[in-house]
Amino acid sequence: MFNRVQNHKTAHALWKELCALHEGSKSEREEHYHLVMNKLNTFEMVPKENANEMYSRLNVIVEELNGLRLTQMSAADVARKILCVLPIEKYGHIVTVLHQGDLSTATPTTILGKINAHEMYMHMNPKMAPHQPRRRRRTWPSKLLTRAKPRR
Repeated sequence: MFNRVQNHKTAHALWKELCALHEGSKSEREEHYHLVMNKLNTFEMVPKENANEMYSRLNVIVEELNGLRLTQMSAADVARKILCVLPIEKYGHIVTVLHQGDLSTATPTTILGKINAHEMYMHMNPKMAPHQPRRRRRTWPSKLLTRAKPRR
């Protein structure tokens, strides 16, 4: 590393060279950007993972993307991504409620707070979980249950 920067005369030139070495060229950053965007687009919530654990994994990808300085992912975009990756079977009700609000001003903190409250409620009341459909007894019309008498 030292061999690449020892010939610079000013601190500013040295700093620019160090930044270029660390970040890479623009084409290298663009290639890295496409790899990170692929990670972001294929991101899914793992089974048996709660929303905070999922957000921790998502935040690493978002910070990597924002660190490239080619584009910045806003807090509202992260909040939308959180809602998109939640499984419908487990979070269908809360996602519907959150989509009715103004997502352009939503932050990951507010979205996660509501999802955490939903998870706590579902943990305390497992019988009320939305993914457990209530069974209905099938009732048959009385005409079908009685045997038809043979005609003579």
